[in-house]
Amino acid sequence: MKESDDVLISRTVRLEDKAAFAALVRRYEQKVLLLLRRLTGDRALAEDLAQETFLRAWQKLDTFRGSGAFGGWLASLAYNVFRAHWRKHRRQRDEVPIEEAEIGGPARDGTGSADLERLLAVLNTEDQVILTLTYAYGLSNTEVADVLGMPTGTVKARIHRAKARIRERIDSPGATSSTANSGPAPSARETRTTRRFEPMHPAPPFGTLSC
Repeated sequence: MKESDDVLISRTVRLEDKAAFAALVRRYEQKVLLLLRRLTGDRALAEDLAQETFLRAWQKLDTFRGSGAFGGWLASLAYNVFRAHWRKHRRQRDEVPIEEAEIGGPARDGTGSADLERLLAVLNTEDQVILTLTYAYGLSNTEVADVLGMPTGTVKARIHRAKARIRERIDSPGATSSTANSGPAPSARETRTTRRFEPMHPAPPFGTLSC
């Protein structure tokens, strides 16, 4: 029988059980990668940041109090890892602030559902992230708001707007498969943000991701 998150977390914290933590990694790695690909638009960079996210989760797991879903806590870690990475490299490249940038874009690495990629490509990055947290992670509006640091009402409004935008795209008679799959051309700003950077840490104690 599959062990619950709570059991695996307890074993990891109390016994430093690496096998238990590895099970958590396997359970959540694809969701973390999906979120980070939405944020970065770069599969290789997303994998590096996912490694950093799980390393921090290993180090900070004793701070998880169980008041919310473990997936939401992990998503919050991933988002903070991304923001820290962005701030560091923005200073180096004299980029615009994260709040003002169109960060990343649709992941163009040939993975995942082509239909999902095509539909998400019509949204700005922040709305892509909100929908990813809502539907891939199954987080509530309140949990998404906590992860992203915005009011719950804003999350609700953006989900409604994003779904309307996707419906508009689906209903558009001019939308073709070839055009939609190609996605919008990356801007100069997006091109700068999707460079490959070296991992910030060596491989964590639970091994590498299986992606």
